[in-house]
Amino acid sequence: MVATKALLFGLLLFLGALNFQLVRHRPASSILASLKRFGEAEIGIGITVILTAASLTSLPPAADLAHDRVTGPEIIARMSPRPPRFSSPATQELPEDVYAAEKKSL
Repeated sequence: MVATKALLFGLLLFLGALNFQLVRHRPASSILASLKRFGEAEIGIGITVILTAASLTSLPPAADLAHDRVTGPEIIARMSPRPPRFSSPATQELPEDVYAAEKKSL
């Protein structure tokens, strides 16, 4: 996320430099259309940089979240290929419906 933010910020600075060069070296009659395009791009990238910065601060790093982590063997068991089943599982093999159990207890 930090690399993305730095890349977008660099792109924003590059567009700002292009706008500066555009205003400095072109005649006033041909500047307006180019400024509109660069201005829209700068605003869009600026908003993206702000939202990226917000997402950087909204979650802690994954290294700090030790609770509810999936282990390597659990990932391998879930992702290992299995042949398709052509019949429904037995009722005892199905997981309990959590929502139905909550409604019964109310």
